[in-house]
Amino acid sequence: MAPRSRKADVNPFVEETAEAAAKDKLDLGDAASIKRALDEAAAEALQGEGCALDHSVVDTRIAVGAAACLVALVAQFWPAKSPHAWYVLVVCVSSYAVLSATLSLLAALVEKESIARTKPGGGRPALVLSTHLPRWSDRYTLILAPAGGQGSHQKRLASVTATHGLGELVHGDGVVAVERVHRAIKDLLARLAGAQAKEQ
Repeated sequence: MAPRSRKADVNPFVEETAEAAAKDKLDLGDAASIKRALDEAAAEALQGEGCALDHSVVDTRIAVGAAACLVALVAQFWPAKSPHAWYVLVVCVSSYAVLSATLSLLAALVEKESIARTKPGGGRPALVLSTHLPRWSDRYTLILAPAGGQGSHQKRLASVTATHGLGELVHGDGVVAVERVHRAIKDLLARLAGAQAKEQ
């Protein structure tokens, strides 16, 4: 029997993502762009592991933002002149303030530092993937937790974290090491499954 080639052992998702990442070289002095690229790679790796991404929170933010823009346009282009249209301005300004506050609350209370949410399926609950890269630090932290386990009235569900140096996840030439990010996500999923099995 002929030996299996190394290519046959490579996850096609990792291979395609690595090829795409090689085209996008990062400025190693720009921490924000490095974090953004690592976040995208982590979210894609989560999807590559069979987790369907849930875009409902992002879609809600887009809808609320669009509604705020629509209210501002109505206030700007309402055909009646001020002060005869004062009631329209009051309604529009009040609505805009409420919608802006809603956007802020969504970001602060629901999204927090999350970069991806998944739908339940494949024997897994809905998950939230968060990341953290402190300013002036080279330590990138991945946090994977079941969705909805943060309330004080609920039993705190298991979450798992992994911290990596940027040198482990980004090559010296500015290319994201997609295979390492994928391996880190795979390890987090395995650890989370093990932690949940212990809790049951």
